[in-house]
Amino acid sequence: MRARQTRSFQRTLVLLNYLSLGLLQFFFMLTKLLGWHPYLVIVMVVLLAVLVSTFIPVHLATGYWRLIHTSSARLNEDELRLTRTALALAFVWFVVLTMLGVSFKLYVMFNRLNIVDLLAILYLANTLPSSCLAWGTGRSLNWREALMVWVTRLLAIFAVVAALFVLNLLVIRPWQQHWGATTEEVNRAMPGDELVERADFNATRAVTVNAAPEDVWPWLVQMGYQRAGFYSYDSLDNAGIPSARRIIPEFQDLEAGDRIQVGKGAFMTVISLEPPVSLVLQFENGPWAGNTWDWGVYAQGAGQTRLVSRVRATYDWSFPHILPWMFIDTFEIIMMRRCLLGIKERVEAYPAST
Repeated sequence: MRARQTRSFQRTLVLLNYLSLGLLQFFFMLTKLLGWHPYLVIVMVVLLAVLVSTFIPVHLATGYWRLIHTSSARLNEDELRLTRTALALAFVWFVVLTMLGVSFKLYVMFNRLNIVDLLAILYLANTLPSSCLAWGTGRSLNWREALMVWVTRLLAIFAVVAALFVLNLLVIRPWQQHWGATTEEVNRAMPGDELVERADFNATRAVTVNAAPEDVWPWLVQMGYQRAGFYSYDSLDNAGIPSARRIIPEFQDLEAGDRIQVGKGAFMTVISLEPPVSLVLQFENGPWAGNTWDWGVYAQGAGQTRLVSRVRATYDWSFPHILPWMFIDTFEIIMMRRCLLGIKERVEAYPAST
């Protein structure tokens, strides 16, 4: 019983060790986007402390680090079997984790590898073997048998991921692409649809705003990076600057052909606008280049408006370019839903006509 508890404790430490390593990379990436904010620095210091404090009991106190880094000529038969098994398993995990991490950083987050990423890869290479020993894998198996066990487990993990992908495709994706919208709104043609004829991503979302279209329109035309913001999660899409909670007069004179910045070096062009009914935006560059973001403002009567957002995009299905689209396809709803609700909240709290 005590041995089982010890093994569970060691496995928990292993997970904490690598979780803190991944989070340390993530928060370092945030500092490059948002600057060296004191809170981010504190978080990174805490994560570094967790990394060091879990490294000691997993790798040093157990002696596994010394065992892995000892010459094979100085090991007995049992120790040699353990190290060979651990090295074989560590190689599999190193390939899997490194490929996933690098692909996510380059093709999903569109960030270059930095010194922290390279140090993390070196850390993985040097600690995964002793982590496998701390986890307790391969103690009663030779390296070939242990390798087959973990390859089978990895295949089982990939099967679960594939099942979740199918669930997302058949259930979650239809819901998130039509969040809040009626069947009529989904099927209704909107200005700008013709700009992306065959859309791989065709998402129509809507929300009811308790105000007239004239009260909604000013909040739409002032949107933009470091303008009024996008009324969503500002730390992600507006450099941490809070989205406006008032109508800004200098951003109200929007015309067809104007450019709206959506991020550092990324822009949208105003294709057409018909106040206070429709606004058609097209992305100029970046992975969204050529895709559209359309807004419809439809009076519903009794002082209510249906605010409809439609995003139409085509995918580059070649690898690895499809990777960011898989990520965007699944999680874009989080930002868009917040944007729609952010506009609704502001319009109802600060109507333009008052």
